[in-house]
Amino acid sequence: MRQLVLYIHGKGGNAMEADHYKTLFAGHDVVGLNYHADNPWEAISEFKEFFYGYRKGHDSILF
Repeated sequence: MRQLVLYIHGKGGNAMEADHYKTLFAGHDVVGLNYHADNPWEAISEFKEFFYGYRKGHDSILF
């Protein structure tokens, strides 16, 4: 079972921060999401595109 752990950063953060969590989720794919909206709740359309791209090949997504 392939699982994806999705890291969504806070204001001023970036997707590269996901690298810090790779050791905590050994055996999982850990990916960070950069978004262009001012905050996560305004980035829903960006999240949808990202989820659709990554859901293929994964049995579940954790975030």
